[in-house]
Amino acid sequence: MKIYSSEMAIPELENVPCKEARRIWRRFYFHNRDWFNLSYLICPLGAGLGAGIGAYFEIETIISGLLGASLGFEIHRQIMIDHLRPKIRSYLKNHEPRLE
Repeated sequence: MKIYSSEMAIPELENVPCKEARRIWRRFYFHNRDWFNLSYLICPLGAGLGAGIGAYFEIETIISGLLGASLGFEIHRQIMIDHLRPKIRSYLKNHEPRLE
């Protein structure tokens, strides 16, 4: 699985105008609740794991918890990108992006 720096960096949305790419991404991201909810559980797990590691190594637990949560969110985002790419590709085959 390739890691993308942002949603706009995926190949399907590279040549689409920024506003339209954001609209398409939001449409699929928020209407895909099964994967959204399942992979979003990684964020609190990452926060708990980070806080636990921080407590073990006597590092500030809030800082390590936030680092764990941000790592969990990044994993969540990569899972969603990987899951939504085929759907976005199919949508763009059948619909011409709006040029504004």
